[in-house]
Amino acid sequence: MPSEETWYSEVKPAVTVTIFLLCHGVVSVTMVAILAFLSRYLISVGDPKLFNEIPVRFFFDAMDFAILTGLLAATVSAMFKLVRG
Repeated sequence: MPSEETWYSEVKPAVTVTIFLLCHGVVSVTMVAILAFLSRYLISVGDPKLFNEIPVRFFFDAMDFAILTGLLAATVSAMFKLVRG
C-alpha cells in the first residue's frame, strides 16, 4: 500500500506550478486592467499628446505589452526551475 508521502510528492510539483501560474495570471490581469482604466480616462479627457506629437495612449499600449511579455518570460523560466528542481 503506497504511503501518503509518495502520493503527495508526485502531485506537489503540479500543484506548485498551478498556483504559480494562477498568481502570475492574477497579477498580469490586475496590472493590465489598471492601465486600461488609466488609458480610457486619458482618452476621455482629450487624448493628451507628449510634446504635441506622440499620443500618451501609445505608452500605455507599450506598458501592456511589456507587462505581459515580462511576466510570460518570468513564468516560463520559473516553471522550468520548479519542475526540474
